[in-house]
Amino acid sequence: MARVQTQQTSFIGGEVSPRLFGRVDFAKYQSGAEAIENCIVRPEGGLMRRHGTRFAGETKTHSKQSRLIPFVFSTVQAYMLEFGDGYIRVWKDYAPIAASTKTISNITQGNPAVVTATAHGFANNDRVVISGVGGMGQVNNREFTVANQSTNSFELAGVNATAYDAYTMGGSVSKIYEIASPYLEADLGAISFSQSADTLYLTHPSQPPRTLTRTGHTSWTLAAMGLQRGPFTALNGDDAARVMCTITGGSYQPGAAVSIKATSPIFASGHVGSYFYMREIYFDQLAVSPWASTLAINPVVGTQISSSGNVYSLVDAGSGGSTGSVIPSHTEGDAWDNPTGSAGTMYKKWRYLHSRWAIVKLNTFVDAKNMSGTISTYLCNGLAPTSKFVTGVTNFGGLCRVTSTAHGYNEGDYVSISGVGGAIQANGDWKIINVGTNTFDLENSAAPSTFTFAGTAKRYSTFLWAHSAFSAARGYPAAVALHEQRLAFANTAQQPFGLWASTSGDYQNFLPGTRDDETISYNIAANQADPIRWITSGSDLVIGTLSQEFAAYGGGLGDPITPSNTRIVPQSGEGSSGVQPAKIGVETVFVNRAGRKVFSLVNQADVGAYVAMDLSEICDHLTLNTTITRIAWAKNPASILWALRSDGTLLSLTYRREQQVFAWARHLSDGFIESIAVIPSPDGTTDDLWATVRRTINGATKRYVEYLAPPFEPANASDKSLMGYVDSALRYTGPAVSALSGLFHLEGRTVKIVTDGALHPDRVVSGGKIALETPATNVWAGLPYTSRVRTLRLDVPAMGTAQGKTKRIPRITVRVHNGIGGQVGPGNESMMEELVQRDQADAMNASPPMRSGDFDAYLASDFDVDGRIAIVQAEPMPLDVISIMPLMSVVDG
Repeated sequence: MARVQTQQTSFIGGEVSPRLFGRVDFAKYQSGAEAIENCIVRPEGGLMRRHGTRFAGETKTHSKQSRLIPFVFSTVQAYMLEFGDGYIRVWKDYAPIAASTKTISNITQGNPAVVTATAHGFANNDRVVISGVGGMGQVNNREFTVANQSTNSFELAGVNATAYDAYTMGGSVSKIYEIASPYLEADLGAISFSQSADTLYLTHPSQPPRTLTRTGHTSWTLAAMGLQRGPFTALNGDDAARVMCTITGGSYQPGAAVSIKATSPIFASGHVGSYFYMREIYFDQLAVSPWASTLAINPVVGTQISSSGNVYSLVDAGSGGSTGSVIPSHTEGDAWDNPTGSAGTMYKKWRYLHSRWAIVKLNTFVDAKNMSGTISTYLCNGLAPTSKFVTGVTNFGGLCRVTSTAHGYNEGDYVSISGVGGAIQANGDWKIINVGTNTFDLENSAAPSTFTFAGTAKRYSTFLWAHSAFSAARGYPAAVALHEQRLAFANTAQQPFGLWASTSGDYQNFLPGTRDDETISYNIAANQADPIRWITSGSDLVIGTLSQEFAAYGGGLGDPITPSNTRIVPQSGEGSSGVQPAKIGVETVFVNRAGRKVFSLVNQADVGAYVAMDLSEICDHLTLNTTITRIAWAKNPASILWALRSDGTLLSLTYRREQQVFAWARHLSDGFIESIAVIPSPDGTTDDLWATVRRTINGATKRYVEYLAPPFEPANASDKSLMGYVDSALRYTGPAVSALSGLFHLEGRTVKIVTDGALHPDRVVSGGKIALETPATNVWAGLPYTSRVRTLRLDVPAMGTAQGKTKRIPRITVRVHNGIGGQVGPGNESMMEELVQRDQADAMNASPPMRSGDFDAYLASDFDVDGRIAIVQAEPMPLDVISIMPLMSVVDG
């Protein structure tokens, strides 16, 4: 029998899969564990017990899920947004933002309770939070609905306060600020978002893109993006599918009413609210002369000229009689054509009208060939043709020959004829042939009856038209990102591989163009028909589809994209789920299409491509029967990627790529976590994980907003004021109290309590209160959780191997940082010994100090072939494990 002491110096292998339990030759085995629960692997290698979660407040609706979305303006000005069924709430500094706060002067012990607050200004059904009340602590930290309000009082709807403690003094009531939202509970999971400064861009596949804009803590605006300048579908190429406009509002100006008629059925009711793009092909409806330098013109305001492919209108004739020498080329507003240094009023001021195209907002669906709307940009004259009189219809070879003096039409044009009497066979939509100066024939028409009275003809203006790429008829984008000063959208129902990027620096402009800074429109040519699931910005625009990942770049990886040189090239074949990816430096971290693996995608210059690395390869058991539904990156202080499983369990990945650290752990509690997100802490020093948690409280389902407390980092061994290793916790600090109230969110639950740094007996919350054994000035109360690490089967490489051999561990030395209590024993936890024990010199009337160093435990363990160690902390006390050094007796042979 050999006695040997070995050491596990770190845990940076994290929790590993049972499939690796035999890989004692693998470096991750030597630094891994069979189980790591409610502990975080530090980048340095040790295990840090996760701190508890803090109760921030209730979600608005306990019966429905909500989703958290971060809004980070800066590291010291960050908000958490609670998206729920038809509403958005804003959280800041660990509390919901209040629209107004009023002082309470009394609360009755009645049924219902009545609150007195002078000139409160609340309305019935407002949601309010009460805090700081003396005496009637049962109402503190709770949300209520206002009922039966009057000028200075209101009822707390449904609250029977007859058994509450009497109100004594103080307190305030705050109305919770809310934003009305079109997103319902079923929509929340599919929302994609991207932020630029004070604007959050939101997309959903069944709703128009929206912006959420902040101008103050209680000033937020959620609005649909107009997107009147696109994006649009590709221009129609069917010469026979033509359109024309009829001015019904008496003006070509924006806002005027217009109807659009088509030769083909191109409209659907789902186009209502979208935009329609048209480009002129005929310029002869209204003579537009070209601008010329020093051209003597009749100074009539409204005169139109053309220049640089654009059309302008004279808005100021000036005092001179001719144009200047500066050619108009502006595409917005007004400009003089005067030479530099000369008096502007000597020449002409021109207003930009259009560039031979126009956009109309479609408001009313008439039928598949007709819609009405309003002009969005100035309507080109050539798109609203004038009527021509039809003065005769005769039979020519069995066709209708129409007489219309000087009609100006061309061979193959399409016209709409109406109002003809007698020869009614001519009424309708036609392609014209055999065109003469004053006549034309209607192709495929029938021989006419005798003409009796005149009608009118209108030429269909253009076949160059396009629908909005986004509409109820075509679907709305499912993904959004900001990249290289462009707003990018992707994936609609009609174009699941579509990608649209705005003009550089102008997020509302998606008009087609060819300049490098103009709009990009692209349809990915993929080998499989798998839609885009997400897009995100890195050194390139990275795109995740159901089957593979792509990079969109210009001439080469890292080069900016332009309309003329955009390349979208496959980079990996993992395939992506719809979980929005996380950005970790230059890396894109995403969940694969099965939802069971997490990959890092990074551009590697030496390879000349993006390379995907499986970050969950050695711990596939963590998602064996579940999937990952959300991920969130918290850089400070421990470089952790948080991952939420579909069963409500939280996973952590400590990740430092440059040091090859990727260590997983799981975090268990009695609640079901439904959503997670990360924002900087109010002081900007840490990144806080927020969560919505579903809990069963007093037999009812409750949903809370909670956040994970930052790591416990005491200044010294006796600094225990922030030591709160309990979940959904609240803390009291102040004058000594013998009872703690305000715990209604844990009504009926047994809670763990720490008073002035010492462990207190458990209590059951009743009426929102717990009684304390002795008065205390610093109290933590919340739900318990257990932290645990269970090692892999220990090995002794120096003696070949200890695997498969009978062994016993009579003693183990554990190197601890800031520990109190805890237990250590064999892997099956059958015979556990206290680890960090109270010292004989410690005062018996105070809690022991935290201790760091090496602690020995002598185990009453039997001989077996297992050789695993378990370290457990079930009490609300700290215990960080740096390394373990077991002494083993190994039986050879």
